[in-house]
Amino acid sequence: WDVRRGVHLGTLEGHTDRVDDLAWSPSGHRLASAAWDTSVRVWDPKKRELLALLNGHSECVHAVRFTWDGKGIVSADSEGRVRLWDYAKLKVRAEIAAHTSAARRLVVRPDGKQVCTGGADRAIQF
Repeated sequence: WDVRRGVHLGTLEGHTDRVDDLAWSPSGHRLASAAWDTSVRVWDPKKRELLALLNGHSECVHAVRFTWDGKGIVSADSEGRVRLWDYAKLKVRAEIAAHTSAARRLVVRPDGKQVCTGGADRAIQF
């Protein structure tokens, strides 16, 4: 949606189940989506193109954020797992079991040195 003009700009399709979270890259040129189909996708919204499909979660993905430099993506799933992706190479750089149940929210510190997650286990991990 264009906020100033109040108009719909387009639709991105490809997920096969509910989309749970979205995140803009720091440059504003990429959009990441997390969904119940266990995938994270990276889009070019201007061209309406899928740039990367990140598979590796075995449960619903509830949260997604870009790293501060826009080169990495962090995602969190229903198993409480958090993954750091190099989305250009389509591979996981790191993975941790952060929660005893679903990891529902995450934030990346502005300098990129830390990730915090919030889970259904009522804990905040960092």
